[in-house]
Parts: sequence; C-alpha cells; structure tokens
Amino acid sequence: PTQAVVQEHLSLYMAFDLSGSMSGRPLEEAKRAAGGFLHNIDLAHCSMGIIAFSDRTATKLHACQDAREIERAIDELQMGETGGANGTDPFNEVLSLLSDVKGRRFAIILTDGVWSNQQQAIEMARRCHKDEIEVIAIGFGGADREFLRAIASSDEGSLFTSLDGLFEAFSTIAQVITETGGGGGL
Repeated sequence: PTQAVVQEHLSLYMAFDLSGSMSGRPLEEAKRAAGGFLHNIDLAHCSMGIIAFSDRTATKLHACQDAREIERAIDELQMGETGGANGTDPFNEVLSLLSDVKGRRFAIILTDGVWSNQQQAIEMARRCHKDEIEVIAIGFGGADREFLRAIASSDEGSLFTSLDGLFEAFSTIAQVITETGGGGGL
C-alpha cells in the first residue's frame, strides 16, 4: 500500500510597495501579477494575506484561503494609501503576523524603487530569516538589485524583472511553492 503524502500548510503575505513611483501602469501590472500568483497557488494548502507599505504599513487582508477575499484585497490596492514615499518596510508587520503561525511561512515583497532606510529594512528582513520566514524579493524599474539580494532569504529568492515580466515571475513563484510544498528553491 502507498502512503498518502500530507502536504504542510503554507502561510504567506504579499507586501506591495505603494509609493508614488507605483502610480499607473506599475501598480496595474503588480495587481495583474498578484492575480496570476493567486490562480497558480493551491489555496487548499496555503493561506495568503496582503500588506501595503510606503511611509507606513497596513495589513489589507489577514492570511486566509478565500480566493474572492484575496482578489478583492489585491484589486483595492491604491497608490499612496500608505503615503507617497518609502519611509518604512513591511518586515515588522510580517514578523507580527507570522511569528506564531505553524508550518512554512513566506513573505513576497514587491518593489520598484529605492527605500529610504535600507539598512533598517535589511536588519528587519534578517529577523524574519532568523524566525525561518522565507523572504522572496521581487524588484523592477529602479529597484536596487543588491538590496533585493540583502533582504531575500536566499540568492534564488531575489528576482529582478521588467514590468512586463512581473506576471511570469509571480506565476513561476506560485508554481514552485505549490509543486514543492514550499520546500524547493526558486
């Protein structure tokens, strides 16, 4: 007899940079890419939440398995709703939301620019790494590639793409997470 493989439940938050540079097409493509991710992730084994950040951080949706709620939270993201610059990072919020959660935990960070306090963000990202929260950093446009590598949990977790490549990048990440149960590299 074959034994059934029990897939570990995953919890993840997508954190969106909503500073002024995300206005217009960048935010629309980010939303489209997040929708592609949602349609490629297995919500039977994954809870997903949404965080917005720029000058302050806001949890738009606590991690859940309701595709409609996740889709609504993505659609409602608005440039500037958390301020117009890059004064903060999402990592303290990620830690508070995921620190007591069992199973594999992920933070997927999307940004298109340079953050004001990169050293603080790197230190906070390292706290996530120490707490075994896997950080995947996706950048495009004016994003700093070295910074993306510094906040990601691994070299494979740091991706730089074009605005047109966001959808494919997000879909690939969802597919890898789903196929490997969160245990494989990107």
